[in-house]
Amino acid sequence: MGMGENGKVKVFAMQLDMWAPPRDDVLIRYNLTDHFKEGDVSEFPEVTVCLRARPVVLMSYESHISIATSDQDNDILHMYRRGEHHGFYYNGVRQYGFLNMTNDIGLHQWSHYCHNFHHGEYRAYIYGELAARGPFSVPHKVPLPVKGIITIGQEQDLLAGAYDTDQSFRGHIAQVNIWNKSLTPEEVRQQASCVEAPLGNIFSTDREEVELLGGATVELVDFEYFCQKDVEYVIFPEARYMAESRLTCNRIGYEVYTPNDKTDNIALHQESLRFAENCLSNYHLWIGVTDKEKEDVWRKFTDNTVAETQFELNEPNGGTGENCMLMFLPNGRWVDTSCVIKWPACVPCNVDRTYPLRLRGFCYSNEAETYYEVLGYRGEKPYLHGYYGMMVYKSGNYTWEMFDTTVGEVVGILDVPSKDSYPIGRHTWTLMMSMCNHLIGSSIQLSFSICDNDQFTCTNGDCIPKERRCNAKDDCSDLSDEEDCQFITLPKGYRTERPPDNETEGLAVYLSPLVEVLRFMKIDDIQRVINVEFTVEIRWNDPRPKYFNLGDTLEWNKLSDSDRQRVWMVKLTFPNVYDGKIKQLSEDLYLSKIGVPLPPDFNNVRMGEYQLIFCS
Repeated sequence: MGMGENGKVKVFAMQLDMWAPPRDDVLIRYNLTDHFKEGDVSEFPEVTVCLRARPVVLMSYESHISIATSDQDNDILHMYRRGEHHGFYYNGVRQYGFLNMTNDIGLHQWSHYCHNFHHGEYRAYIYGELAARGPFSVPHKVPLPVKGIITIGQEQDLLAGAYDTDQSFRGHIAQVNIWNKSLTPEEVRQQASCVEAPLGNIFSTDREEVELLGGATVELVDFEYFCQKDVEYVIFPEARYMAESRLTCNRIGYEVYTPNDKTDNIALHQESLRFAENCLSNYHLWIGVTDKEKEDVWRKFTDNTVAETQFELNEPNGGTGENCMLMFLPNGRWVDTSCVIKWPACVPCNVDRTYPLRLRGFCYSNEAETYYEVLGYRGEKPYLHGYYGMMVYKSGNYTWEMFDTTVGEVVGILDVPSKDSYPIGRHTWTLMMSMCNHLIGSSIQLSFSICDNDQFTCTNGDCIPKERRCNAKDDCSDLSDEEDCQFITLPKGYRTERPPDNETEGLAVYLSPLVEVLRFMKIDDIQRVINVEFTVEIRWNDPRPKYFNLGDTLEWNKLSDSDRQRVWMVKLTFPNVYDGKIKQLSEDLYLSKIGVPLPPDFNNVRMGEYQLIFCS
């Protein structure tokens, strides 16, 4: 068995300041060649690499470990992550065959990884469980030369150098171990657990004296540290009623916070004092518990477990009429109150990154670039932190700024209607730098919401299923789901006089007619004339436009008169009509859904439009 100093584990920190730009000189380094004695074997057909990582900001490449033996052989081994996807180089060859090697981004949370290379087969473990396996490309050789320079937190493009800010690691890393053998599944699980485990026989950050460069730091912790869940919450310092306060938390993917014990309650009370003036009263803070389900059994909003209550003297005293909880400003104790009382108070929101906020409206290629979280305070207001280094914060009484820490520039500004407003939902920003083909000074609509790709984003940031968009019912509380219900957009160069092409080149467009005779009004066999009332339904496929917001009911998909004039339509003539006159009672054009949606565009600011191919 092995351990760090005094039975503790080393935890290394690199570039923790999320407001600072990334650097290329912050890393951990070790000369592995010095580890071997003369004549020792340093090439192995079996190698296992395990480590723990907890990022605070993501980079294009989150480099975990890099081994180089020369300027030319600079990717002997490189383990990295891009968003949710893991990748690696082995003996200089990038491996592409493990797209299923993914895990949650886990910002501010510890993840444990083990990578096993066994005679040309790769096995990957996350949290001690097998996540991917299979053969990898080894065009040169299977044995891995485990020597040279080990760099943690950067990739070496040259031996011990040529680092790149976009390939750095920002956060905490620990328990980096390398073996010249394959660990068994049970040994991997032991490494991932929060107990003492064997150190790597080739390399271990808990045994070797590594170089800390660029301000990287190290501290000693107990093994249990890696399994402890941090208590995280953020206080919204605006006085609101209970329902609105809970909605404030819910709209950023959080829930009203409840302290776990007396210690947590004291900490919450102390932090809340900085906002006491804004929270308006002696009962200044909502607590996320209720006994609505069963009297005097107070359950947390977050997970419905029974809370350890911290009542004020003679509380609770409201019986079944008081099912919510406030904190008493003078001492931090709790008092029960009605959930519908017109009593404004501030609210602490429990940080939960299960459903990250998403910024939509730009042109990102990686979906994780749209992810945001609400963290601490800037100017006494919570700020929004983009996983890749963007910051959104209040900069004036009615102004919010979006700041790119990677380049040190303001991206855009937003004017909000009140001092208590946040940029959640859909808003029009003014760009201060060129973005996505939009020039400086352009107005661009962006949205912050937790809505998933199969949901529509209401203007206020609420989420509804996409199928409820433009269904003639008001499903958003602000009624925005029935606004701007366009069905069709035409590509550049679309001509109304030109019919769509047949799927088979050179053939005319196929029309599918259906004639339904409604009644015979007159039959004159002498003049050989009949008067008849009938409907003609003609279907055709026009794949040129893009179609949006279509429902399953045909009547919901009726085109307006202005849209009908924009698209190609069949023109009906009846050459054998008596005296050339026909009385047309009505003519309508509907869109009929026959296809399946195209993949959703995670940059779509509303996430409410379907893009399908239909018949009309």
